[in-house]
Amino acid sequence: MNLSVTEVAHLYVSHLTDGNGLYIDATLGNGYDTLFLAQRLGEKGKIFAFDIAPQAFLKSKELLEKHQINRTNITFIRDSHENIASYIKEEMITAAMFNLGYLPGSGQKYKTEAAVTLQALDAVLCNLQQGGIVTICSYVGHDNGEEDAALQQFLLNVNNKRYEITKTTAIGRKLSPNVYLIIKTGRTDEKYV
Repeated sequence: MNLSVTEVAHLYVSHLTDGNGLYIDATLGNGYDTLFLAQRLGEKGKIFAFDIAPQAFLKSKELLEKHQINRTNITFIRDSHENIASYIKEEMITAAMFNLGYLPGSGQKYKTEAAVTLQALDAVLCNLQQGGIVTICSYVGHDNGEEDAALQQFLLNVNNKRYEITKTTAIGRKLSPNVYLIIKTGRTDEKYV
């Protein structure tokens, strides 16, 4: 079996969360992560989905309608994920999903950038609940690996007593995308860096 990086991220979320709480789709794109989250959302679950591209919302809403997903517990936010903190305020996050790189079908007009992504990740880690998780699908080919290198450097400085971080990649494949899994395991009074 050959799983895509997105499918690996979905496996992590499905096995490590119960569908309740606040879920963040930090990079809405074509809506596949939001669809996945919505299909497993519990009674007390909700989703905040971020993107800056207008077509991301159109395609995502069409995808959810096609799958007959009730959108009352999904909030679409047309803003950069670097501003996550202003939307979640003090609310604790159960899981956040990032899918880095270009928005498919945008002609490479919309893409994630390292500084913005790291600011978003910082906000997420500050509000991640005990046992909460973050998945990051990082496609190293879209910018010669610069965003992925910045991400790895950032993660090397995260407090490993408070967070467990793993990286999954295909061995022997040039420019293989990476999947990062971050699990908050430590005490809530410790700083994440």
